[in-house]
Amino acid sequence: MSFENTRVLVLDGGGRQALPVLKWLHDLKCHITTVNSSKLDIGYASRFPKGKLLTQHPIYDTEEKENFIDKEIRSGKYDVVIPLSDLSTQYISKHLGEYSKYIRTFVPEYSVFMKAYDKQQTMEICQEHDIPCTRTKESDEAFEDFIEKVGYPIVVKPRSGCGSVGFRCLHNDAEWKKFVEENDNPDEYVVQEYVNQDGRQYNVHLFMDGEENVVFAVPTQKCRWFPVDGGASCFCRTVDRPDLVEQCTRLLKAVHWKGYCEIEMIEDVSTGTEKIIEINGRTSASIKICQLYGVNIGKGMLALAYGERLEPQPFVYRDARMRCIHTDLLWFLKSNERFKSSPSWFNNRHTRDQIFSLSDPLPFFTFSVQSLAKYKKEMKKRSR
Repeated sequence: MSFENTRVLVLDGGGRQALPVLKWLHDLKCHITTVNSSKLDIGYASRFPKGKLLTQHPIYDTEEKENFIDKEIRSGKYDVVIPLSDLSTQYISKHLGEYSKYIRTFVPEYSVFMKAYDKQQTMEICQEHDIPCTRTKESDEAFEDFIEKVGYPIVVKPRSGCGSVGFRCLHNDAEWKKFVEENDNPDEYVVQEYVNQDGRQYNVHLFMDGEENVVFAVPTQKCRWFPVDGGASCFCRTVDRPDLVEQCTRLLKAVHWKGYCEIEMIEDVSTGTEKIIEINGRTSASIKICQLYGVNIGKGMLALAYGERLEPQPFVYRDARMRCIHTDLLWFLKSNERFKSSPSWFNNRHTRDQIFSLSDPLPFFTFSVQSLAKYKKEMKKRSR
């Protein structure tokens, strides 16, 4: 099926993941419209969209933004909607039945999406199916029983959210008691064993068709991240790990997932086991590394939206690396491992930048301006 002139509404134009998605849709000759909160957003600065919408309400839990998106979807001006963030994907998923009369999309049903978005549900599904994961306190399990099994330190983090926002490490009963006292509803947090951060970290990109078959998978190692004590990837590389793909596929089949997702994993050095941390049901900021394999995920999204058959693309390993120079530079300035990193921070072999592209250069500069403005705010939000 040709997708030429397909009218696509892309939400969340401010996200880094917008760049490869816009390029994929452009290559398919789609008519693209982006929703942005600033003229500095990637989706506004990019040369690929034909339509560029502005709204001052970037968060989906505000009535104004929901009304804005609702109006656009019901307008009949678009054939397909592509949400990129957690909140927009959740919003579209929640309204699938209602919006299916006006527009197509590839996102899973709401109950399925929440199994990925809610880390508690994800971990309980892993434990139920004996899929290696960070050991997690079950919803009906007494805290004392959990601590008796795993001991301190433990990790608490929000059941939903991204990055390291809200992450805490607790070392004794006193710190746990203080945490409970400071939070009106501690049940909104996941309580897990602490896994030493010395182990390797992985991100596995997968795309599942409507029948829960893997269309493609790209396993990557997260080599550097920022903030340095736990944050988003600023340098990653592909790895030849079909075992990780198999482990993640088992989880997605148990969840009944369809479409794209990224699964985060960490190596437990005490056991030598790679454990699943979470499913990112949104379009990942590091999705561009899949582009280096010639995979057009945009085409997969549209094909799934239209119910078209997707041909599996076997993963054949080759060395591909991607960095976000903005945060990788901060990592170099802040990390004590700046001269010990592998690959070396100064090694640019097989490396592409996450933002910069010769075919679409302006977003790199507007993103740089935004990054400077957001840096202090983000660090305050992530403070422990």
